[in-house]
Amino acid sequence: YRDQINPGNFGMEGPMAGVFITIAFGYVSACAVLVPNHERTTKAQLQQLMTGIPNV
Repeated sequence: YRDQINPGNFGMEGPMAGVFITIAFGYVSACAVLVPNHERTTKAQLQQLMTGIPNV
């Protein structure tokens, strides 16, 4: 009964949430880095400028 009223006792939920949140932020950061890197390797911006298309 004491564990039910104590809101500070999370057991394994807190550490597991920390692990999943860390992994999620890692994936978000990787996506933010991969898009400009792919554009640089394919030279998409250079092609847009050479053809007269306004760059995004």
